[in-house]
Amino acid sequence: MDAIIVKVIIRSSLDIIGGRALNPFHEKIEEMVFDSKILMKDLCRKIMEKIGLEDMVDQSQAFIQHSNMEYYPLNSLCPNINTEIGSVSILFNQKLTVEILIPLRFEDIIKLQEIDVMYRNLFQYLLLKVPEIGDHIPDAVDKYFKDEEKVNPSMRDLPLKTLLQMNGELINAIKLHTESMTRSLTVTSNGSDNSNLPPTLRMSSISCQTDVRHHDVVGSGIDNNVGELQVFNDDNSTPSVPQENHEEVSLDNRANNYRLIRYNKDTEVPILEQWYKSLNGKTPTDSDFQKYANALNVLSKRCDPNRLTSDNIFGWYKRRKYKRGIRVNEKRRVSERIQVEKRKRYV
Repeated sequence: MDAIIVKVIIRSSLDIIGGRALNPFHEKIEEMVFDSKILMKDLCRKIMEKIGLEDMVDQSQAFIQHSNMEYYPLNSLCPNINTEIGSVSILFNQKLTVEILIPLRFEDIIKLQEIDVMYRNLFQYLLLKVPEIGDHIPDAVDKYFKDEEKVNPSMRDLPLKTLLQMNGELINAIKLHTESMTRSLTVTSNGSDNSNLPPTLRMSSISCQTDVRHHDVVGSGIDNNVGELQVFNDDNSTPSVPQENHEEVSLDNRANNYRLIRYNKDTEVPILEQWYKSLNGKTPTDSDFQKYANALNVLSKRCDPNRLTSDNIFGWYKRRKYKRGIRVNEKRRVSERIQVEKRKRYV
């Protein structure tokens, strides 16, 4: 067989969460050898099979580099996609350069977010505990660092469940330590000056204050001292965002405990909609509801009391299913009216 060398560039897009910019992570460039008789319409699939991403062929986009160095969709640069790549390569000096954009896997997005958050919370926690670092690292984190079976361990290789557990323990440890410092501060401040106390004892207590859009967790206390503790769930900016960017859903009306939860229309709602469509009418399991609750909590940097639960996702699913039923019934009624009108014309 005649072989053709194809330079392949793999990039990840953020289409899954409504973004349009390329993700700087997960870029891969390599040269592959293909049979010159492979058709252009099959080239993308063949490339995806070679890199083990054949399950994402339908979601990917393929572009080919023109002699002017610009990239064009395969079907626009080569209208007849049944052409063999050997024939097309002649136009490009015997070497094709193909760029493929693939949606970043949902779990990869969550892991990238969670790793970033975990590192910063770990750093904050270590600052709090110096010099007793070794005695106070949470069990899940301590076990990770002391695991002798790992050689040069990387947090990026950990499963999402482990990362969620580690970060949860860190956040809880920071809150507990800060609460104990607050109690010490209260006792000391009864008639005495605390200006000579160590900076950690002058920190304000944490309260989770969730921004409407980004759900960023910021430290809020009596004032904005330099020593104020912050539990990072992303950046600590809190820009105001117009209300129309959110979908409001009522929750928990028990014992006058009425509250609203907002699903971000730019990130959370598209993910839930994509998930709903992928079900194809199948009923999700309880573990599915919990999985998406955990994932959105990480992706949207939610903290208590605004964290999503499996019940919240189940409620969203029920409402979405109900809305679909209304639309289906409406279409049926419209179709029936049209049929009635047609029959009247022939009477």
